[in-house]
Amino acid sequence: VTAGVGDQFGLRGALYSPAEPELIANPSSDTRLAPGQRLVVMGSQGQLEAFGRLLGPALKSVDVMAN
Repeated sequence: VTAGVGDQFGLRGALYSPAEPELIANPSSDTRLAPGQRLVVMGSQGQLEAFGRLLGPALKSVDVMAN
């Protein structure tokens, strides 16, 4: 899966690699997600639902933050 969620869904994102302390803010569309990496996205409820439908069973968890 590539990042670039902002381009397709209007979301803001950050990519985090627990194995190496690295945070990539707003990864570009050519950034590839690797096993073990976490993608954190922020957007409206509708944007997040559309992104969740794209991921389907690849989506492991969703944490919702209050406004």
